[in-house]
Amino acid sequence: MTCRDRRIPFRFSAAVGGVVVALAAAACTSDSGGSGGRISVEEFEGKAKSVTAGAPCPFAFDVARALKTVGANRPVVPDSPPAEGGSSPAEPAQPARPSGPTSPAMPAIPAVPARSSISCSYLVGDADLSLTVIASPAAKTAQNFALPLLMHDGGMAMDQATTFVSTLLPPGSARVTPGAGTAAFYRVPVSGDGDIGLVVGVEGHDDADAPLPDLTGAHLETLAMELGKAVKG
Repeated sequence: MTCRDRRIPFRFSAAVGGVVVALAAAACTSDSGGSGGRISVEEFEGKAKSVTAGAPCPFAFDVARALKTVGANRPVVPDSPPAEGGSSPAEPAQPARPSGPTSPAMPAIPAVPARSSISCSYLVGDADLSLTVIASPAAKTAQNFALPLLMHDGGMAMDQATTFVSTLLPPGSARVTPGAGTAAFYRVPVSGDGDIGLVVGVEGHDDADAPLPDLTGAHLETLAMELGKAVKG
């Protein structure tokens, strides 16, 4: 499993995309992410643009140390490719479209803010650990843009995912997905406007359903808190 497989999908399925866009559009009130911001969205976007093929992760994630804090003594090596960056420009609102002879009716779609991401991938013993940082200049949107990735890595159904993002996390806090607890979201304290979040996902090499008790649930939530501290300018 590489970070390309787990990178934030900026083109969503119709069902998931509708929820993401609606949530993001509803979150446009001003919010700088709280005090004590460690990185601005502009700084993050610069880092995302600097990620080239084969380049190391631009954030100093000390995965081995973070694993030890949750009692997981596992070997750590960067996956291949070790990092990827991506971005999508803002998209204008789309009016509703009536049905035609060859196409169904489409509801109106709100405008979608710009967003960018950096994904770093690691092999940790018999598991893959993916760290995907998502940023947008629009307030309170990172958690919503993370939804498709949280659904993928956390194995969440649509109703679980909608509930997961319905409460905005305060900056500097994390939440693990329900069930097996194989994904977690950490909201990064931001300097200035916009929003940044970190998605931490874990999956076993041989069996995606095999339990990883030292890396899931409350352990993964703590791991997200520790690794999130490295997201800084």
